[in-house]
Amino acid sequence: MSVSVRLNPLLAIGGLVTVALVAGLLISANSPATENAADTGPATTKVRAPDKPLDVIGKTSAAQAASEISQRLFTASPVAVLADAGDPEAQRIAVKAATELGVPALLDHADASAEIERLNASKVLTFGVTRSVPGTVAVPLDEAAAEAEVARLSKGGAASPRTLDAVVVTRSERVNIVAAATARIAGAQVIEIPDADPRTNPEVAGYFAKHPDQPVIAIGSAFEQLAYPLDVVRRDIQQPSGGYLALGKHYTAMYGHPGAPQLGVLGEQGVRASIERVGRLVRKYQRASGSDDFVPTFEIIATVASASAGKDKNYSTETSVKKLLPMVDAAEKAGIYVILDLQPGRTDFLTQAKKYRSLLE
Repeated sequence: MSVSVRLNPLLAIGGLVTVALVAGLLISANSPATENAADTGPATTKVRAPDKPLDVIGKTSAAQAASEISQRLFTASPVAVLADAGDPEAQRIAVKAATELGVPALLDHADASAEIERLNASKVLTFGVTRSVPGTVAVPLDEAAAEAEVARLSKGGAASPRTLDAVVVTRSERVNIVAAATARIAGAQVIEIPDADPRTNPEVAGYFAKHPDQPVIAIGSAFEQLAYPLDVVRRDIQQPSGGYLALGKHYTAMYGHPGAPQLGVLGEQGVRASIERVGRLVRKYQRASGSDDFVPTFEIIATVASASAGKDKNYSTETSVKKLLPMVDAAEKAGIYVILDLQPGRTDFLTQAKKYRSLLE
């Protein structure tokens, strides 16, 4: 189901605009892993879907990432492929062999032996690896030799492709070529997000909107803040002005307070007339710039700093939500963004902003 939510209200502090973002948290469920009933490849090779909606593999090397992906998506494999972590040609041939066999590909590093043992792999095809690994079959860095070994192990038949309910994301597939290959071999979808933000790429965002329930494994510390933007694109929460991000647009605002012309042009006319006036203002900017990237906006003065302490002793006069609501509601219906201008006096911005939570929401 696709849910469209307006994210109108922004928060302006002392005339300077800041955006109020509410982070969505994804809850990790620690349920037992489920095995894919349609496993293929060498006998007893088993894959599994991730047991978390979002799993971020933090700061890690390409070699560690390959082992981490294998650990999350494979439960067992009698055969594994191991390549020299510093040899791109060895990795290329190893990935091809692992793909044809339908088994995990790994890079040689300190933890690789532990992953091979966990997989219960009795045979390990190595490419460019000089150290001794139990069950090693050292394969020359030659495609013909690799193909001959693959044919011997698979009895001449390549593994059938798998489909696994999982997505693996990485900033660079070139850097994590073996980890990405292992994910695909398990049947997962692999997506490259160079800036680690799915909201900036319409194609990536569209994929997650169509597959909102697929578990995601993210490779790299750049994805440590992925939970909120992933939730946004999964739920397809787009801005009224288009796209997923509030920033990067020109907010063209009328400033003031309802019914108070001395405080700005927004108070010089009624709500309906203000909506028409800001529309004309935006069209002037569009014509002058030749761009449509201008967003009609009301910057409403919600609180005013005062010389007297007032009943709450905070030296700020607050307008009630009830008084501001008609203008905010009308703006929302007309596709106009709203900025609340706060002058908190001797209280703090957050305390005062909470008084207007219902408008911000």
